Amino acid sequence: MVGALSEIVEKTGELPGNIFIFGEGDLKRELFQSFAGNILFEDCSRLRGEEILDKIEFLSNLEYEEIGCNEEIPPTPLYQGGNKIYFFGWQSQAILRSILEISHFSLMPSRFLETFGLAALESLSEGVPVIGFQKGGLIPFISKELIISFSENDNENTKALANKIVEISEKYSSFSALMEEEKSDWEILSHESRRIADGYTEGRWIRQIQDILPNGTKKILLASDYTTLLGGIETHVQTIARALRQQGYEVEIFGWDITK
Repeated sequence: MVGALSEIVEKTGELPGNIFIFGEGDLKRELFQSFAGNILFEDCSRLRGEEILDKIEFLSNLEYEEIGCNEEIPPTPLYQGGNKIYFFGWQSQAILRSILEISHFSLMPSRFLETFGLAALESLSEGVPVIGFQKGGLIPFISKELIISFSENDNENTKALANKIVEISEKYSSFSALMEEEKSDWEILSHESRRIADGYTEGRWIRQIQDILPNGTKKILLASDYTTLLGGIETHVQTIARALRQQGYEVEIFGWDITK
């Protein structure tokens, strides 16, 4: 992702929209190497409590001000001009949801074979379409026009991601679409995202599991790579276990506890 953003800035001198980035490790290191000290970059990772909520409110209000009206109309999907990369590091689920509420697309350019794509599902449930490589568990979650073409060559993948970001920003940055009586293209995408997410609700998961359980089942063993809550599929397994226990089942999770 960092390489693609660097390529866009190098070619155009600007960003096509405000970019909100979460994470640590290699991502943070690459991000700071490429953009630390750049006017297009702001480190928000040390903000906590009211400070980070104030920042989110500020970012949310920016686009309404740029539209130049006080009416409660949706902000433009990708506001052109004065955009930055905002780095938030690790944050709580509540903060992530708050950021999703002011976002219009999620970038998931993972080149690895995702087992499920829980982060993509969380984005879709907030009406935020996902841009990414359609691989593994991400396949059901990415609309055709938002698919990034995949190559075994990392340089080609970086170029493909950069091109897709620019392509989508150009298509969905029109102010005029906000004033039309009919739904804008982005609103249609957003509605479709929620529809997809509705197929993966907790209640539906439980019903699907109950449909395959023999009558009289009381104890269930779930198998996972890890019993430690790391994110991704592990979060999914923990969620299912909790929901099954609420239904009266005795549930155990088999896997590796990395804390031991």
